[in-house]
Amino acid sequence: IGSENKERRKLGQILLEHQVVTEAQLETALLHKERGIRIGSALVHDGIINSTELADAVAIQAGVFRENIDAYVITKELIEKVPAAIAQHYAILPVRFEEATLILASESALDPISLAAISRKLKCPIRYFIAGKGEVTVGLEKWYSRPDKVDSKAADPKEVLINALVQKEISESAAQKIWDFYVARQFRLTEILVSLGCIDEAALRALLLQQSATDLCLGDFLVDRNIISPEMLEKALKVQNELQPNMRTLIGIESGKLHA
Repeated sequence: IGSENKERRKLGQILLEHQVVTEAQLETALLHKERGIRIGSALVHDGIINSTELADAVAIQAGVFRENIDAYVITKELIEKVPAAIAQHYAILPVRFEEATLILASESALDPISLAAISRKLKCPIRYFIAGKGEVTVGLEKWYSRPDKVDSKAADPKEVLINALVQKEISESAAQKIWDFYVARQFRLTEILVSLGCIDEAALRALLLQQSATDLCLGDFLVDRNIISPEMLEKALKVQNELQPNMRTLIGIESGKLHA
């Protein structure tokens, strides 16, 4: 917890130095830990900063460059270069090759040990950059979510949005606005579990490797191994559901404005 708080202050200091937040806004955001999200996520979720401003600060903190990505234009061939277990474990997406080096996107800093492990597992040199809030999360859901995950509410959000655009429910500018809003407010269950204090981040990383060898989704795996209680999982999933906007709801709001 101490090291996490130290990192939080460090990120907050960067945001303050770039004058994208005030001391008062930062103090308020720190209280959001109880809601199950990190300080940067809280600031974006509440509209105090945008995802690019957060990514800029995280990139400075990590000492790497920042770049926005569209996970939907990544080729399947490139996705296949990184196995699902590795992508989910490190929360990374392959973006392109620069000569023989694989360039990866991450929403958070990757430590040297993790980078060395990824390079060893993928058997090629790698570099990474910081992507905008939610951009990797959306990509992981699209490309690496379990094929047996059946949920009527889990229709591809981009397809839902494009369909609404084709049906002229919304304008093109509204569609882009909706997508940017939606992506920036996506949260991985891992972030929520750690922020709620359900599990230590280092322990979670080790457990993710074990989970990848099973047929269980993360939440069920943690409950099955008695790492968290069913009640803890239910609370975390509730937080995730409350924080993440529903694509159809966002479209409905914009459609109402268009046809008002």
